[in-house]
Amino acid sequence: MKEQREPVYYVDGEFVPQSLAKISVDDFCISRGYAIFEYFRTYSRIPFHLEDHLERFLASAKYFCLKHTLSKERLIEITEKLLAFNPDGELGVKILLTGGASTHYIRLGSKPCLIFIVTPLVRFSEKYYTSGGKMESIPFQRFLPFCKHTHYARGVRAFKEVTSNETVDILYRQKQRFSETITANFFLVSNGKLITARSNILPGITRKIVLELAHGLCPIHFAFPTLSMLATCDEAFITSTNKGVMPIVQIDEQIIGAGVVGPFTKKMMHLFSQHIEKVKKRLFQAS
Repeated sequence: MKEQREPVYYVDGEFVPQSLAKISVDDFCISRGYAIFEYFRTYSRIPFHLEDHLERFLASAKYFCLKHTLSKERLIEITEKLLAFNPDGELGVKILLTGGASTHYIRLGSKPCLIFIVTPLVRFSEKYYTSGGKMESIPFQRFLPFCKHTHYARGVRAFKEVTSNETVDILYRQKQRFSETITANFFLVSNGKLITARSNILPGITRKIVLELAHGLCPIHFAFPTLSMLATCDEAFITSTNKGVMPIVQIDEQIIGAGVVGPFTKKMMHLFSQHIEKVKKRLFQAS
């Protein structure tokens, strides 16, 4: 049997085996939960829309006042080395930029800590794409939703409390309006229109791609999907880096549409798969 190599991480300037990766216990990521992150995946070992992810990462770092000298080019360089160091197969990569080590009770450290965590890609069951997934909703508005940060306490607790093992994600709602899920953006299809929130959500990379692919196919209505819409809408789906385009056929007790994966969602899944192949081909030709 072929021996599995230990994953290699990047921690504060060094490439290290997973078992030797460590940060200071005084880091604000530990003492205050203060850090931003980004997550991307590979297709055929090629990072998918890497520059888009890095631009969002650097924008989050700026908003969180994490002073650094990082550039997009340097982050790409680290990514390329990590992919070469790590085991075969598709990978998921999480980049963290922490508040840095500090013994002050509330003042950030002078030097944020940059970490790359590399793991084999976790794939969702094919049944979610052929039969559709189910979600539960909770009342919650994510803190600073336009940034990708590590404040996930409510989502983690909610997933521990879910009533069904079939629940694929948790949908956030404020009164009668739905915004996003713990890990994905949310879309409804109703009367030929695609409906999704415009603001107070994370600007997802997959969401951006789907909106571009949907342009010209149907009217796009930027508004919070509402509770009343669930009873009359035709389809629902979520989008994220690790889920792609995933159909949703039930939210809480409400069956969506006919309770099966609808034609528009199937179309978007197909177009997204085509987009992946085009990106791979373009990057292969450039390398």
